[in-house]
Amino acid sequence: MGTLYERSTVTLGTIDATPTAVALDTSRITLNWSPASGVGTYQYVIVTYTHNGVSQSTAQITGTSTTITGLNTSTSYTFTITPYNSANVPGTTRTVTRATLATLTSVSATNILDTSIALAFVGTYTRVNVEWDNGRNQDNTTLLTY
Repeated sequence: MGTLYERSTVTLGTIDATPTAVALDTSRITLNWSPASGVGTYQYVIVTYTHNGVSQSTAQITGTSTTITGLNTSTSYTFTITPYNSANVPGTTRTVTRATLATLTSVSATNILDTSIALAFVGTYTRVNVEWDNGRNQDNTTLLTY
């Protein structure tokens, strides 16, 4: 007769459903996540993303954040965060998308009038946030998208 083994259940680790990503500058994005409460714990996570057409993976991360470096300026990245339990079994993956910051190499102003101004931007960007002070202690902001 064979040996009778007890059936066991593997608890998969998971992370909270809402990881965050913060663009630090033109080439770095920091990812943050937290373990989901009341569910299995994870031992480590691996983050994957595509950079210049090539799939990249981080080493095992045991904490709750990592900074991805060497990214392209003004480029959107989708990061997949996969938790693994102590048996190296993957749990539920989560994704978050964020773009690196843009670069403005120059700004020029022309047609400066009392109520309007023409601005020209040179750089790698998809949108520009313009802020100004109207001289009456009121700050003004507008978002220009190209």
